[in-house]
Amino acid sequence: MAATGSYNAVTDILTVTGDGLPTPVSYGTFPNANNPNSVTSYTFSHAFTDRGGDNTSGGSTVPLGIVGIAANGVALFNPSAGDGGAPPAGFNWIAAGHNPQVNFGEDECGGHPEQSGQYHYHDAHFMDCWKANQVIAGYNDYYGLTQFQGDNLRHPDGHSKILGYCFDGYPVYGPYGYSDPNNNESAVQIMKPGYKLREVEAVNRPSYSTYPAGSFMQDYVYDESIPGRHLDSFNGRFAKTPEFPLGTFAYFVTVFPDESENITYTVTVTSESDGNKYRLDGNLYPDLEFVRGSTYKFDQSDASNASHSIRFSTQLNGTHAGGQPYTNGVTIVGEAGQAGAYTQIVVPNDAPATIYYYCVNHSGMANNAVVTTRPNKFLEPKFPYMFGLASKEALNIPANQGIGQEESGGGEEGGGEGGGPAEPPSLVINNQPTNATIAAGGTQQFSVLAIVEPENGPINYQWQVSTDGGFAWSNVSGATSSTYSFVALAYMTGYRYRCILTGPIGAPQQAQNSPLASNLVILTVTGSESQIDYTSILKFDDTNGRYDVTAVTFDRDNTNPGFTTTSIRLDSTSYEFDLT
Repeated sequence: MAATGSYNAVTDILTVTGDGLPTPVSYGTFPNANNPNSVTSYTFSHAFTDRGGDNTSGGSTVPLGIVGIAANGVALFNPSAGDGGAPPAGFNWIAAGHNPQVNFGEDECGGHPEQSGQYHYHDAHFMDCWKANQVIAGYNDYYGLTQFQGDNLRHPDGHSKILGYCFDGYPVYGPYGYSDPNNNESAVQIMKPGYKLREVEAVNRPSYSTYPAGSFMQDYVYDESIPGRHLDSFNGRFAKTPEFPLGTFAYFVTVFPDESENITYTVTVTSESDGNKYRLDGNLYPDLEFVRGSTYKFDQSDASNASHSIRFSTQLNGTHAGGQPYTNGVTIVGEAGQAGAYTQIVVPNDAPATIYYYCVNHSGMANNAVVTTRPNKFLEPKFPYMFGLASKEALNIPANQGIGQEESGGGEEGGGEGGGPAEPPSLVINNQPTNATIAAGGTQQFSVLAIVEPENGPINYQWQVSTDGGFAWSNVSGATSSTYSFVALAYMTGYRYRCILTGPIGAPQQAQNSPLASNLVILTVTGSESQIDYTSILKFDDTNGRYDVTAVTFDRDNTNPGFTTTSIRLDSTSYEFDLT
């Protein structure tokens, strides 16, 4: 059972249903040596207000247990863990801290089940899992339609895509955001949180020699003065994003800064008002951040790079300002502007605090610092203070979470509250429409079968079509039954279709999940209908002794198909010919 979402545009309620398992199903072996629990599917239905595009202030701590839903239907937990060998009084384990003394038996995707069997994530390892296996790209159009340099979890400009939603209604992004939150054309950077390890052990904490720094939530402290900080104490900020170009509050999943990066920048040179400048992945001489131990490759094979080979220095503008080239870990291959040419730096652990990139032959090409910050004292949990330690407002798991769901009953992280049965009625789709492949000119039919529970009632149907890959939808005129039939034309290949269900009609109370969207389906049209001969359509109207004959001819290969109409009117006195 795939997780599905439906949105009520009137109430702004987003309802997500599923069975709690990743879609497609993929997780490690459980039980294992460090986790005695088995993975169990369960039916959930979470309803919460969609606040994407909004901005509020404040925040509150969240309890142990589920705080949101990932895009593959897996529960998102905050970073805290209980049990696991009781921590000292007043301290909470970091569930995904990879502490050798406390191991919760995570699989390669960073997930594991609690005692109830609920599989969930605490940290950002699932991003690596999605990317490595191309799971999301193959299943979800949103992640497969566009990408950044082969990374399906980032938009073409490099900004992270939405990974899920927190129950307070705000989206959760990956680690990449705009350097200027008010400018969606600014350079993309890894979002830097404001958390760091305490330099002095917390009161009553066991020694770092017993439990390494970072084993407990209390080992981290928020510091507004951290250089380059992008995020607030909830690991979020108000900013423009690709999905919300006017701005939204959003959370960002940050990553361990001591993990090595391997990034390639595509370099071009453009003529600007103040001379030639470097563009990296299309961004005009951006500020960059280097992480010690990481590799950064500057691909200079584009012809515009001729005579503009990149060098590094500890001096702004390099040798043009009297500085010396910085060569530690630097490799230069080929001639800039020719195929295969690149400049690469593997940032040494003893690299200076600031390095500058510049053009070996020309002054003023970049003049932007590459900062090698993020030393170990700025480590932070992989899941933000997942969604903060906190959400932006008090977290209340919706009552309808309990639809057919087993109570979690505590467990490794304490679990969430089971709740009672949801208030009826509820729309239930028993048979979803499916993807279709059809020859051009054939008649395609999509259908959906749904009921209202606990007592069935009448349902309204409205089929919708998207011509841009599922980003914008429009109603199909007249398509208001459980089935939708139409002639499939060649230009329709790739169109998406879905049905919006509302009801029960005429009942005192609408279904709590109304309107409900069916699964979207993709139409694939093969061949060409240009050889199909449509015979003339003849219409005879003998009103007042008058006959109208209409011949219709379709241009079937035109991506904007139209038609010509020749109207021939005959009466007792004259002949009229109208060409439309």
